[in-house]
Amino acid sequence: MPLDISQLISEAGTGDHDAQLQLADLYESGFGVPVDFGQAAYWYRKAAEAGSGKAQNLLGKLFTKGRGVPQDYTQAFHWFSLSAKQNEDAAQANLAWCFKRGLGIEKDYSKAFQWYLKASKNGHAGARYNLAYMYAHGHGTSRNYEEAFQWYARAARQGHVKAQLNAGLMCVNSQGTEQNFEQAYEWYKEAATHGYDKAQYNLSLMYAGGHAVEQDEEKAFEWLRKSAKQGYVKAQFNLGLLYLHSLGVEQDYAKAIQWFHKAADQNYAKANYQLGKIYLEGLGVPLDNAKAASFHQLATRFPKAGGEYVFLREAYGEFVAFFFGWAYTVFIIGGGAATIAAAFGEFACDLFAVSIKWSGPLAASAIVLVIVVNSLGLRTGAGAQNVITCIKILALLCVAVLGLTFGAATDALPTEPAHAAGGSAIGLFIGAMLPILWTYNGTTDAVKMAEEIKE
Repeated sequence: MPLDISQLISEAGTGDHDAQLQLADLYESGFGVPVDFGQAAYWYRKAAEAGSGKAQNLLGKLFTKGRGVPQDYTQAFHWFSLSAKQNEDAAQANLAWCFKRGLGIEKDYSKAFQWYLKASKNGHAGARYNLAYMYAHGHGTSRNYEEAFQWYARAARQGHVKAQLNAGLMCVNSQGTEQNFEQAYEWYKEAATHGYDKAQYNLSLMYAGGHAVEQDEEKAFEWLRKSAKQGYVKAQFNLGLLYLHSLGVEQDYAKAIQWFHKAADQNYAKANYQLGKIYLEGLGVPLDNAKAASFHQLATRFPKAGGEYVFLREAYGEFVAFFFGWAYTVFIIGGGAATIAAAFGEFACDLFAVSIKWSGPLAASAIVLVIVVNSLGLRTGAGAQNVITCIKILALLCVAVLGLTFGAATDALPTEPAHAAGGSAIGLFIGAMLPILWTYNGTTDAVKMAEEIKE
């Protein structure tokens, strides 16, 4: 429900800094009013120029994101500096971030450490996490695992999930503290419950190994699957291994391949290796060395739904890819559908013993029917494809069985090769190859599906 902000605008216009700050926050968040970053930046600036430390920090954040103002890290650094001097802990953390990344100022780990320390002493959880990280890695200060653990633990107690994970890791690896699996479990569980994928993965490992908890394969699998669904690559790979080798779950090659593909899409080398083995040995998929070597390698390097478009763009540039994209849409897809429909029309005329002049309307009707079926929804379209595929397989089996059962040998075979009227040898060869190459059409569509599969 829209808010009446007329009174707030009036107060902000008279120079009321609290009203200016509140009005800017409403415009930025869209709470009760349409989101308007321009108006948010305007009122933040009004309050910031009047000396509001909170407004100065929030204006700096808008400059880092380019919201309502041009993205400008120098301006962001300027406003963060003014706010940090007023002891705003969030601004001190943001100023440290600028020094750490070299945004709007020359990179300086030492100054980043100093500002993170100030923000940490003021209670900022994110600053405490980053300060612990700098202690752990010796950035801007001497490496000190004891200090790192203490600051991770303080941030963890404030609910910072990354700090909870790292505090747990230090408990497991006895870095800066004594080894304590029970405490690690508590930190992992806290972060995992709040949806942190890496903590979910580590919690799964604790249940699988029986560290600090009773060994429980079901809970290990449950947390591993949660982590994998959120996109954590190690969880996806390990879930694939469970399905591949039936470790605690029923063997399922299809699910193993699905999770390996998801990990391979993130360029995880071990997943690529497992997929190579699967295609090489034909586990749950037809054994196809050539397909595995070519399209799987391309899909691993460029796992995008564009398929050939992406490959051509990477190899030859935007123009060639753009040209192919339009040609594919207008001619290749349309031409392929028309060719199949025309063949359907001719065979339908023979099947129903009607005049060949009906082949065109029958072909057009087939295309319209396919469009209607697919328009009814994905499940309807997929169901229709499954039925048609089963019919084709049964038809091929019937031809094979009837031919072997009732077929008879005959000498009525041509003793000399047939010759097509006119045309060069190359032209005739290309014409002969068309139906052969047609059988391979569609194999690249598997690459396009790789990015789209979610479950």
